[in-house]
Amino acid sequence: MGLSAAIFFEHFNDETVRGRLQSIWREVIAKILHIREESSRLWEFFREFLRERLLSFVITVIFRLFREFPSYNFMNKQGFEAFFHLEAAEKALYKRLVHYMDVEGTYSREQMGNDFLEVLKTNNLLLVSVEHTSLVAQACHAPLACLPFLKQLFEEAKKDVISYPHLSYIANSVSSVLDRDPMIDEVFNFMVYIIEVCQVVYAMYPQALPGGRCKAPEIFDLAAYTFHQHRRKGTLRTAWFETRIQKALSEKNIAYFEELLNRELSVVAFDSQRPDIALDALELFFQPIMKAHSGNENAEIRQLIQFFLARLRVHYPDEVEDFLEEQDAPEEFRLQVRTHEPPETVGELIGLRSWFFLRDSVLLGSPQLRSLFIHLLEKAADCKNAHEWIEYFIRHAVNVIYGGEALRESK
Repeated sequence: MGLSAAIFFEHFNDETVRGRLQSIWREVIAKILHIREESSRLWEFFREFLRERLLSFVITVIFRLFREFPSYNFMNKQGFEAFFHLEAAEKALYKRLVHYMDVEGTYSREQMGNDFLEVLKTNNLLLVSVEHTSLVAQACHAPLACLPFLKQLFEEAKKDVISYPHLSYIANSVSSVLDRDPMIDEVFNFMVYIIEVCQVVYAMYPQALPGGRCKAPEIFDLAAYTFHQHRRKGTLRTAWFETRIQKALSEKNIAYFEELLNRELSVVAFDSQRPDIALDALELFFQPIMKAHSGNENAEIRQLIQFFLARLRVHYPDEVEDFLEEQDAPEEFRLQVRTHEPPETVGELIGLRSWFFLRDSVLLGSPQLRSLFIHLLEKAADCKNAHEWIEYFIRHAVNVIYGGEALRESK
């Protein structure tokens, strides 16, 4: 399952890969569930037993993958479970938010705006995730028309520490617009403003940053800046970016470079599959670190660079070798990069690619899949607990993969 997920999210735009995976898993599901065996009462009981064990296994794997995801992941079982204890009014709000994912749906635009503002008062994981996903769909569908509301929503979120986590989600919504078209100047300028505000806010209130503890909150969303700036202009040599790097170098800020390499540039290199941009960012501080006096701080930063390049080399060997050659890296350092291959979990291999698939192929790419996804999300409001909803979700997913009713509905 893990290997299939890693392959799928790496190549979700490749129809040949998708077709092969579906064909393989259609056979796997049929064999596991003995779907093609002759029917009898005993066999039916056995199959039902296998179906329930399969569901239990898949749920276990999903939550294990959540735990393996990189540090910027904010999914957790406890957060999911809390949704099912919300009041009826909050679940009604949730249902409306789900339907805003259909950008061509029939609903009041005024009500939609009020509902987005209402969610700022809560930090329930599932409620916020649905609001964020719907906001991304709306923003990507009509960027300039949605921009004034995005600005209004951001300014409202700035007013109260309770809503500070939402600043991050709004930033991601704006970045998603630029993923599709980085040349919209008004959106890019707004993204830079958001990053500047969030770096100050999260440095003061690091506990408000979604995704777990960050050692250097002032580094917030440099992944988005480097990715979109480079795609716009072909360079990262801007006063805005270089000033931040030089400040961190002068302070020998280990935490800053740890987060920059393991969090921000990893998103660019691995999730967005642009190693060239990540290496252009690394070039800004590679030589100063290599040539600096080998004190404790510089040695630690050098080791962080080595670890990052070793991992990058597993995926993009030629690009890393070319970079080391261009930078005239010491032979001993090159040897360390080549021989210290770091381990990677399946969750790390998937990373944000799962979000890109949901956004680009489901929400914005397929009305049929979007309709199914909306139905599955809406069902959560009618379930008693997270396990019941996830089971319902998985049954439908397995049936879609199989192309028939491999798993029956619970009676």
